[in-house]
Amino acid sequence: PVGRFNAAVDQSSCIACAAGTFAATNKTLACDDCGSGTFAVAPEATACQDCLPGTNQPAPGQSACADCSAGTFSVLEAATECLDCAVGKFQTFEGRSECGNCTVGTFAGSTAQQVCALCEPGTSGPFEGAGSCSQCIEGYVQPAKGAAACDACLPGSFISVPGQTECTLCPPGEYSAGLNASVCSQGATGRFQDQDGSI
Repeated sequence: PVGRFNAAVDQSSCIACAAGTFAATNKTLACDDCGSGTFAVAPEATACQDCLPGTNQPAPGQSACADCSAGTFSVLEAATECLDCAVGKFQTFEGRSECGNCTVGTFAGSTAQQVCALCEPGTSGPFEGAGSCSQCIEGYVQPAKGAAACDACLPGSFISVPGQTECTLCPPGEYSAGLNASVCSQGATGRFQDQDGSI
């Protein structure tokens, strides 16, 4: 019968195919191995089953599929390998069929990441699925980790170098009247300012 084999001509009974193998027809002399990406969990199988999404099996003749490890995924049935999550994506759990985008304020700079990293101070991550964070430009700063945006320097302060964590007060004799100043302006002729941070 199917699922069994008889390797000897004079043998009176058939033998069940082992797990990981199958026999689809009667009068089989040997069982066939399940192909890569498939499995047969029990003996006496007449066909093999495809590995489910989130699992894989690279070797033939197997009785089970393996879960994709964290940081990887398989989206199709009968997968022979799991794929790495792309840059900007992550997967914390095993046995998953997709990866998630890093949220704003975080990034994944290489493939196969299990978690996303927080953007460092002086940078921001305004978009989902980022592979890197952006330096704060002149006139903007960010003192905290994991920020989605940089903060504008307030009137009376400035920052002229990208990627900074705090603004600098305008020195005496100079001022900045608006937000996000990258330089301070000289005071008008005939006027003076003897305090830091003038607006």
